[in-house]
Amino acid sequence: MEIAPGIHDIPTKLDALLGHSAPRVYFVAGKQGAFIDSAYGEEDFTNSLMEYVREHSGVKIEYIIVTHAHPDHISGVTNLKRKTGAQFLLHSDEVTDIPVDKRVKDGDIISLGGVDLEVVHTPGHNPGHMCLYIRKSRILFSGDHVPPKPPPPFSRRGETWRSISNP
Repeated sequence: MEIAPGIHDIPTKLDALLGHSAPRVYFVAGKQGAFIDSAYGEEDFTNSLMEYVREHSGVKIEYIIVTHAHPDHISGVTNLKRKTGAQFLLHSDEVTDIPVDKRVKDGDIISLGGVDLEVVHTPGHNPGHMCLYIRKSRILFSGDHVPPKPPPPFSRRGETWRSISNP
């Protein structure tokens, strides 16, 4: 579903079961495209992501950007890379066994040709957790950074709250 011009929230099959807690996959299109997060990566879901892009945009997928390396965000990267040839981007403080094409850090800009995603390092949920901000349209992709009250036990609560309050 297009939620803003060039920005799509692609439903997963877990939406009906988990509601707002289901993993989100976003597609952002400028002259090039990017997936933000990849969900679990089952073959049928990866195929549905590719079909969605063909139907709604058709731009070449240049990047798969993962907000953090938890399974519900990163597990689909390998399948998506195979289908798109896109580069896999992850924050420099994040750890994974999946080969990363490019490490990013706070303040980096990922340009999609008309749409710029600014990397905002937001440790707490995970050491290398990041949000992506489109300054021009004031849209923030927060990954799992906006926690429930109280944050889940696996969060680093102090880091989470410090990064929320850090302008």
